[in-house]
Amino acid sequence: MDTSHPHVVVCSTYGGGELPTSARAFATAVAEGAADLSSVRYAAFGLGDRTYGETFSRGVVVLDETLAAAGASRFGDVGRHDAAEGRPPARQACEWLDGIAELSRVPALRAPHGK
Repeated sequence: MDTSHPHVVVCSTYGGGELPTSARAFATAVAEGAADLSSVRYAAFGLGDRTYGETFSRGVVVLDETLAAAGASRFGDVGRHDAAEGRPPARQACEWLDGIAELSRVPALRAPHGK
């Protein structure tokens, strides 16, 4: 992973709180030490639905823990979209990014109008 800029990791949750299929190979490679992540900075945002209770947004938690265990450093709080609220995920993600932009030292993105 390029260490010259921070990364934003977005992850949904599958089944009983697992990573989605598309994220599993990445998480396995990170967990197996495929790269030195000690200089990687990232923010994490999860997509989920609170009606799933304990597994709500668990995918991003698993990915966050995997990255942290490999030495990467998260900045800001983990953001979470709750589909049960009915808010568009893109708008909520942009609002979350606005809140952590200063921590990443990059310009803030603005939420799309009407979304």
